[in-house]
Formats: sequence, structure tokens, C-alpha cells
Amino acid sequence: MARKSQLTGPAVNGKKKLNGKEYGRELRKLQTELVEMQEWVKATGARIVVVFEGRDAAGKAISVISLMLLTKVITWNDIAANKQAWGVLVWFATLVAMADALNTVGFLKWFADRTTARLANVPQVALIIGLVAVFFYIHYLFASSTAHTAAVLPVFLAAIVTVKGLPIRAVTLMLVYSLGLLGVISPYATGPSPIWYASGYIPTRDFWRLGFIMGTIFVLVLLMVGLPWVLHFAA
Repeated sequence: MARKSQLTGPAVNGKKKLNGKEYGRELRKLQTELVEMQEWVKATGARIVVVFEGRDAAGKAISVISLMLLTKVITWNDIAANKQAWGVLVWFATLVAMADALNTVGFLKWFADRTTARLANVPQVALIIGLVAVFFYIHYLFASSTAHTAAVLPVFLAAIVTVKGLPIRAVTLMLVYSLGLLGVISPYATGPSPIWYASGYIPTRDFWRLGFIMGTIFVLVLLMVGLPWVLHFAA
């Protein structure tokens, strides 16, 4: 069932890069093969596992759900009945849109400029601690770490480079390291967070309380262990 494709175009990392026409042609072949596989599964009753490789998580999820619908593993009524998932989709999408609006109206740049201006006259270590803490806790305004990174990190870096004598590389590393820790602080902090929250195992009040406590512990450990390291090796 598999077919070989002749790829042309410039090489990227040792592989051929598809142009627009070639991509469309290969995509149609893939769609044809998926339909053939669907018909084979329906005819034979086989149980299969399909692995999608790539970086687009949303695209892979939609593809998998589409296959499950086509092969009648689930029905549309099954999907429509999942009220928790639809609720998560609505309020998560709203929070993402609000975060984008904060960047569009210039609030984030204003906030970063004011923060660095107020901290500019404090000792260097205290300044770095303050910047990391502000960068970490401002995540309460954002749904997903991706939105936070795309909207906040650039404006913070632009503001940081204006502070004389600040070790830019060390501060940048601290901000980036904190991105891996802030997913615990709220029910919408990362993509999977709403799913954990919607499971109902942890009451809403406890989720927020424990998120703040654990987030604070994580960022304190980062500052106590990571900051001396980056100042010594990466400054």
C-alpha cells in the first residue's frame, strides 16, 4: 500500500524540502492511503495502532479523532456528550485570546518596561530574583506556556537589555528555565492542565492553593540552585 515519492527542492538537514505542488501531491497520496486503510479495517475488523510523528499536536489529535470517527471506534454523539472537554475548549480558547489581546494593546511591553525601571537601582542579584519572580507569576494571565513564551519572553528580553551591567545570558537562562516549572500554578497553565483539573480529583480551591504553593517551592529551588550556577558558569 505504501508508495515511494520523488522529492525535489533544496535539501534541509540532509532531506529534500517539498514545494507547494509536491506537498499537495504527497498529501493527496496520504489521504488516499488513509481511506484505503479505513476500508481495510472495516472489512477485516482488524485492530490497529497509528503513530503520527510531527510537532503539531493539534493536527495529530484531529487526525486521530477523525480516524476514530471514520472507523466507527467512536461516534459523534460520544464526542458531543463530553461536556467537560467542550467546556475546557471554550474557556481555554477565551484565555488564549485574552492573553494575545494583552500583547496586542501593548500592556506586556508597558509592564516589562515599568518592572525593569523600578528594579534598575537594586543590587544585581536582587534584580534577577525580582525579574524571574515577576516573569513566573505573570503566568496567571496566560493559558499555556506557549502563549506565555511567545507573548512575554520577547518583551522581557527587550527590556532587560536596556539595564546596564546585567548579565543578559544568565538572566535569559533563568527565565527560560522557569518556563518548565510554571505549568503547575493554575488549571490553565499548560495544555494538559485543564484535563487534570476537569478530572475532579482535586477540588478547585485546593488546585489553586496547591498550585501556588508548589509553584513557589519550584521557583525558590530554581533561584537557590540555578541562579548561582548561571552566574558562575553562564554570566
